[in-house]
Amino acid sequence: MRVGMAARRWKSQRGALSGYRPLRYATAEHRPLYVRVTVLENGTGQLYAAILLDGLAVGKQWAERMKGKIQDNGLIHRDHIAITSTHSHSSTIAAFCEEDVMARVFSDVIAAMEPDEESYRVIADALRDALESLDDLAVIRLCSHAVPNIGASRRKPGAFRWLPLQVATFICVEKPPIFWVNFPCHPTVLSRSHTWISPDLHGTAAQQLMERGYLIGGIWNGPAADISTRYTRQESSVWELERFANRLAEQTMDVLNHGRGEVEFHPSTIDVSVSSYSLRPKLPPQEPASDLSLPHDIMEGIRARSKVTLSPFSLEVSTWKIGPWTIHWVPGELPLCSFLKDQRERTRLPTSRWIIGYANDYPGYLLPADDASYESVMTLYDPRDIRRLIADLKETS
Repeated sequence: MRVGMAARRWKSQRGALSGYRPLRYATAEHRPLYVRVTVLENGTGQLYAAILLDGLAVGKQWAERMKGKIQDNGLIHRDHIAITSTHSHSSTIAAFCEEDVMARVFSDVIAAMEPDEESYRVIADALRDALESLDDLAVIRLCSHAVPNIGASRRKPGAFRWLPLQVATFICVEKPPIFWVNFPCHPTVLSRSHTWISPDLHGTAAQQLMERGYLIGGIWNGPAADISTRYTRQESSVWELERFANRLAEQTMDVLNHGRGEVEFHPSTIDVSVSSYSLRPKLPPQEPASDLSLPHDIMEGIRARSKVTLSPFSLEVSTWKIGPWTIHWVPGELPLCSFLKDQRERTRLPTSRWIIGYANDYPGYLLPADDASYESVMTLYDPRDIRRLIADLKETS
């Protein structure tokens, strides 16, 4: 097998910012947004690409049309492409089509648009750069650890103060190693009051590691529906963001230097499969009276949900098997509490089972409970169907 990686700047012009209501407009740039591409080639010459955008999300229509353009231009077959986002709430609006689920719920913060030519050009250029950098892949090394003081539970005070950090190292024969990181956390160090373009936590940490000489194929966002920086940050500022990102970068380097939870194997091939899950919609909630003493974000969510009636939804999970390493590319946001038993101690996810969210589509939160939290209010589909999805992910990993 061979592996290559490239990063290109993307979508840093000023305009509307995604992720919060009311709509904000960029006044400055904290850090540029990036597209990161990792290309893998198996022994028979088949190519596979993992594409990560510093954006809020990618909708199914947008992702499928982008994959079609990539395939039509002779780069990589669409079935071998995963497109994901870092879920930055301070990126430019650029990732949805009008048919997509969340674009209907939050049409004012999620743009309805086709993949534009600039997005395709940057992604295609990054793909070509990655293809030109292909080198023989000697070993893949997987590590897992738990790190403190970055994010915490949004639903249980004091829970998940330690979060699982998974790191993959692609060790090449002639070129420097390529690194992937999977870290489940809402990257919202910057709040709705900020109007600076920013990749927020995951993208900023990737850039900090890049500035230290690391080749970062991506810092992916794992099951993060119930995890956020909002309860660990001291303030919402770019300086606090840099501090948090530095902590994540330092913890990543510590895992790399000490090889905790290490699995090492010589890859030979990639197997790709797709599983479909039918999700039944929940009934829209009734819009509450404005004088009810509900938190602002829950009121906002209920008002948005009450205006939309959805149809059954087919969610598709793409699974990559590389030796003992299983990668589930899952649309939407799954909760970490469904995959970890111990919510307070230094619990880690299995080293060789990765669940990456915000991949290939975005139907919103996928919470298997209805507890009147914002996340469960904004879950659009039947919790029973979501529980079946989670059970299957556990069983097939």
